[in-house]
Amino acid sequence: MTLTEFLEADRKKLISELTDAMTPDRASGVLEAEVERLTYLSASEFTGRQQQAASRLLRTLRMAVRMVDSVGDVRMWERAGEEGSPGRKGSSAKGRTLLWAVLTAAGAAAAVLGYFTGTGGAAMLRLPSLILILAGTAAAFAGGIFLGRGARGKQTAERRFEQVVDAERLYRYLRAALVVADQCLREEMSAEAFSERKRGEEEAASVSGEELRLFSNLFEAAYSGDTGYMQDCINEARFYLHGKHIEVLDYSEDNKVWFDRIPSSEQGTLRPALVSDGHVLMRGLASSSRLNG
Repeated sequence: MTLTEFLEADRKKLISELTDAMTPDRASGVLEAEVERLTYLSASEFTGRQQQAASRLLRTLRMAVRMVDSVGDVRMWERAGEEGSPGRKGSSAKGRTLLWAVLTAAGAAAAVLGYFTGTGGAAMLRLPSLILILAGTAAAFAGGIFLGRGARGKQTAERRFEQVVDAERLYRYLRAALVVADQCLREEMSAEAFSERKRGEEEAASVSGEELRLFSNLFEAAYSGDTGYMQDCINEARFYLHGKHIEVLDYSEDNKVWFDRIPSSEQGTLRPALVSDGHVLMRGLASSSRLNG
């Protein structure tokens, strides 16, 4: 199975957990746990170079999903609502209404008094009458301003709202990342297969034509069952190795240190030893009735 298939098998459960998480910081933990699960599954499914590549990719993805909670404050500005408790609202509204009534009544009285005072005909009384009329008008105007401010009230300046993640979208983003990861794994495996073929071609090319002919004759002799032909091929192999400074030695008391021995009623060479310049390259195997000494 691929990483994408592992994720799709867990789709409903993952979306449900993301929906329950709601906020980005909790959703980040859910995604990180899912990537850990994928790492465990890939370790049991993949082998060798593919497993190593999958582990590297998933470690990177695990760190990347932590960026889900990298969001700032969500703000909303609006003009609505008066601050304060309902009881205080009623008390302040009654006080503003009483103040408006007093100021308006005082203003009206001052204006009327000023009017009648100004009609008495004396020039010296006209200025006080004018002052009374203006004062009354100002008082009435001030009462209207206070009442208007009370009706408007204080506005709400700022509200903050909790941000909720989109579970389906997060799942799609994670799946898209794993599709890319699977593509990288396929490319890695293709590169590994190419390297293996290249290495095999190089190793095959390193075998000489003489060696290939020698091995071919040995196999032919073994399959033919002709003991005489087999002995000729063995002698040919001995001569070839001698040319490479490798001696093929049968078991004897003089070279027994180069052999592994098994107890037997008869003594003989079961596998010759391969020796070069006094150093054993491949230990031989012999049967011997004398294992000690």
